Amino acid sequence: MSVPFALPLLLLALGWLLLFACARSLDRHYPRLARQQFPMTPDFGDRSTTSQR
Repeated sequence: MSVPFALPLLLLALGWLLLFACARSLDRHYPRLARQQFPMTPDFGDRSTTSQR
């Protein structure tokens, strides 16, 4: 039952890439939904301008 060390690392990298691609497509298609779904993503929209005011 010897699993090569690169396999879980590759799967993890692929998972992160897929998650990033999904977040980018969500942000492009539904900006409001993506802003509620991923609050940690920086958006240079109304939130940054209201915090400066």
